[in-house]
Amino acid sequence: MYYYLKGILKEKEPELVILEVGGIGFQIYVPLSLFSELPPPGEEVLLYTYLHVREDGVNLYGFLTPESRRIFTLALGVRGIGPRVALSITGTMSPLEFTHAVLAEDDALLTKIPGIGPKTAQRLILELKEKLRELAPELTGRELSPGERVSDWQEAIGALVVLGYTPEEARPAVETVAEAGDELEELVKKALRYLGEK
Repeated sequence: MYYYLKGILKEKEPELVILEVGGIGFQIYVPLSLFSELPPPGEEVLLYTYLHVREDGVNLYGFLTPESRRIFTLALGVRGIGPRVALSITGTMSPLEFTHAVLAEDDALLTKIPGIGPKTAQRLILELKEKLRELAPELTGRELSPGERVSDWQEAIGALVVLGYTPEEARPAVETVAEAGDELEELVKKALRYLGEK
């Protein structure tokens, strides 16, 4: 019903925001990771939204990118996953990281997401692998090698953090420069060059 809402951010909490659009205040649930990415109250913001309807109520969920919204809706389609766990997925991993984890069948990494146990991780892989393989260019901006694994990405991000960069700086740098077949050392070097040019 609502694909996105653009308005003034009136209030923000770690997992909830109030967005005023045309004099109406919308209560929107957001991933925990979004709190630090949102501007201060009083500024304009655009959130890609999903309206979830069930017997006991209607809730709006919001995301900064259409890719995160797509991951949320895909996760909701998996048996046994509700909005809270789907929101946890988008708050823990970027769309690219989640896509890599599912395609690599990395259930150990998926179980690090709050609310996801071994059985749920297996269901995510079973039900989403083919869908994510088809959607990979749309979600990540490029084709993915079946052998690419998130572990190298996580280690590269961790290495950059040790070198003094914040996770918010390190994550997009790694996502931008990574190419299929990159070894960890090469990935870190390329990310450092990228950050040095900014």
